[in-house]
This record gives sequence, structure tokens and C-alpha cells, in this order.
Amino acid sequence: MLIREGDEGDRFYVIVEGTVAVSQGGRHLADRFAGDHVGEIALLRDVPRTATVTAITLLRLLALDRGPFLEAVTGHPQSRAHAEAVATARLGGDVPRVGVARSSDGLSAAEVTAEPVAEEPR
Repeated sequence: MLIREGDEGDRFYVIVEGTVAVSQGGRHLADRFAGDHVGEIALLRDVPRTATVTAITLLRLLALDRGPFLEAVTGHPQSRAHAEAVATARLGGDVPRVGVARSSDGLSAAEVTAEPVAEEPR
């Protein structure tokens, strides 16, 4: 499990390879694929994670911690507007597939690999 609904948000993830399932309250909302991203809502809105994100396949991810993510997004009006629009759409149930803009401002992200695991009952 990459993200658990209700947990504190600490990272933003870009899916480089693989597929994840997004669920809320045990209900499947969407799948996300290479080029998609997850984790922005908790960081932008300073709320607990709004959904659970589980690996369906082996994943290769880029992870950006809260501070650098917020600095990158809130420091650029167009980036902030886009991120807010995505968060609003996802919270409203309309879950668009959007790409992630490439940055040339020197911000770094960690690459993460995750494997799918059988989810254990809570």
C-alpha cells in the first residue's frame, strides 16, 4: 500500500512505471498509470489522506517530500492553479488523467520502487 486513507500526507508521487488502484471508503475510484500522480490533495489542502492508493503492478515512482512539493507548486501561479484544479476535480469525483509538467528549476525527487502486496484486513 502506497497511501492509506486517513494517514498524514508527507509525499507526492509520480508514477514512472506501473499501475495503482485508488479507493475511498473501500470503494474503487480509479486506476492510475505511468505519467499520473497521486498524493497532492493532502499536501495542498493540509488534510489527512483522502484515499487509499495500492500497487496493482510493480511500481517505479518519483517521490517529492511535502516541503519541496509545496515550494514548487505554490511558488508558480500556473502550477498552483493546475494543482488546485486537479485536487478539486478529484475531490468532486471527476478524476481526470493529467500529465505532470517537467521542471528545470533544479528540484530533486527520490525514485522509489514498490511491489504489489495482498492487502491485510484492518
